[in-house]
Amino acid sequence: MDQTRIVTLDNGYHLFTRMVNEGPVKLLCVHGGPGDNHEDFDNFKAGLAGKGVEVYSYDQLGSYWSDQPDFSKEENRKYLNIDYFVDELEEVRQKLGLEDFYLLGHSWGSLLAQEYAVKYGQHLKAVIIESMIDNLDEYTVNINREREEMFSPAQVEYMRECEAEENFDDAMYQELVAKLYSVYLFSLVHFGRNEGGFLYEKTASNWPFGLCLLLTEISSCNVQSRMSLCKE
Repeated sequence: MDQTRIVTLDNGYHLFTRMVNEGPVKLLCVHGGPGDNHEDFDNFKAGLAGKGVEVYSYDQLGSYWSDQPDFSKEENRKYLNIDYFVDELEEVRQKLGLEDFYLLGHSWGSLLAQEYAVKYGQHLKAVIIESMIDNLDEYTVNINREREEMFSPAQVEYMRECEAEENFDDAMYQELVAKLYSVYLFSLVHFGRNEGGFLYEKTASNWPFGLCLLLTEISSCNVQSRMSLCKE
């Protein structure tokens, strides 16, 4: 079975959702990004076929087949925060009629999944975390150390200058980041992606602006400390 459905949120925007396979186990998948899309989980249709797992996925607001507000407009910036996307996830759950389900998050989606567990954990069977960091401060220290070991002092200094000037579109900077990520972040074999690789460039063109605002909020987020509340 392969079904697509457009759900209408209470705020009036529309989100694309997809359900594949049938079974008693319900799995809702949250894509990465911000700005990636449900195709992260396309291989689940074949990979989980016949295993009794019903797989749901969706495109978050601003991504791919879902509505794409102009995030450069002041009135739309209210959607660019973690709380919004967590509440959006809960509304998607309600629209799809899921209860006692498994929630899988990939990368940015894993952050949302953990925050969802803190706020709406009563609906969950379990949370599955795929390829993410839960403490940005630790990540920043580690990735900076890795690039100092990987690149020459001149290259590291060039990257720092680009970052200080927020010149993230610089061609050389992009090339160096791609090399760094190819070793320390991305594993195309592990994720089973095709030659197209990760699909960030295939998503909405209005995301780069929104992504910068979202990353400002994420920079102060420590999911480790928030998740500890669930253990008390």
